[in-house]
Amino acid sequence: MGGSRILMKRTSSTSNSAQETFLMLSQHNYIYQQVSLQKFPLVHWFPISHHQSSFLNRCKECDNLESLFREGMLQFFSHIQFDQAQGFLTLQNAAQEGHKEAMYVVALILLCDHKEDGLERQRKLFQALQYLRFLRMSECVVRCRTRVQSCLREMWIHNRVIDGDKKFLYDSRTCEKGWRIRRGRWELLDDENDMNMCEYCRWDNELKFFYRMLNVH
Repeated sequence: MGGSRILMKRTSSTSNSAQETFLMLSQHNYIYQQVSLQKFPLVHWFPISHHQSSFLNRCKECDNLESLFREGMLQFFSHIQFDQAQGFLTLQNAAQEGHKEAMYVVALILLCDHKEDGLERQRKLFQALQYLRFLRMSECVVRCRTRVQSCLREMWIHNRVIDGDKKFLYDSRTCEKGWRIRRGRWELLDDENDMNMCEYCRWDNELKFFYRMLNVH
């Protein structure tokens, strides 16, 4: 009887220890998921230390959204790591988890797409507009654009990121609610909060910014 009690205590102690270890590791992983990577450049032009490399790899393993975004940007746009299919998938994963800059990039990539037509084109347009509307309501379109532009400036952009001519949603020249004209007077280009503006004109102007970032003429 006494032996059984000792065995039960040991089993209980082992179980508690395992739970504590699991909880500690889960909390540790959560820290790597949430930690900011803002102090790390997107492109490392010089070798980084073993500790820095280990830290960044650990963030990637724990599905840190900023890490996913950076990886997707390099895969989709960089001449050195060019793999558009994988890059778009990585950016899409980050966007679906709520990374705002990834939402911005994915939406504009979808609007630029020349390869699909019909129902598939409509599906991509719907997804792009969902992301952009969310960013507009969150009042962070301009912030996302600025961040993406900063990332693109750090890398050597592949010359076939966008195939074909520029693609737009609407001919803004015929629209009376154009992005830059409102109530008979000129407005700042980055006034993203006026919900009375024509939506397609708004995103066409965002596409113009995006094409300029990529040197698409």
